This record gives sequence, structure tokens and C-alpha cells, in this order.
Amino acid sequence: MKKCGKCRETKLDEDFSIRKDLADGRFPYCLDCVHEYNRDYYLRNAQKIKDKANARYSTDAEYRRRRAEYMKAYRARKRGQQ
Repeated sequence: MKKCGKCRETKLDEDFSIRKDLADGRFPYCLDCVHEYNRDYYLRNAQKIKDKANARYSTDAEYRRRRAEYMKAYRARKRGQQ
């Protein structure tokens, strides 16, 4: 059992991400609080995040190549499941 540093609720260890560099091996905030923070961050910074991704995609040829390979394999796996 561990207490979340954000919501202060006591939860099971499985409700915390693994973080081996910390003494107890778990992140100080529960997964629910981390999810809420990440969602709020995205909502506050959506345009900045999208602009950064678009800039990388438009200038990094290696990234575009790896992304195309990944999507090709992903679509092939999806077709195999149907």
C-alpha cells in the first residue's frame, strides 16, 4: 500500500507506475492522478503539441520513413485480425 502524493489516497502498489530509481520502486503519484495531469496538460497545450509534431514530421525524413513502416505493419496486423 502506498499514499499518492497528489490526491493523498492510499492505494495498492499496482496503482502506481514503476520507477526503479526511487527507494520504493514506484512513482509518487497514482496512475489516476498522472492520467488527469497528462489530459489537462494536453488540453492546455494542444496547439503547441500539434505544432511540434507537425514540425518534426515535415523536417525529419528518417522519422517519416519509420512512421510509414510502422503504419504499414500496423495495417497488416489489423487486416489479419478481421
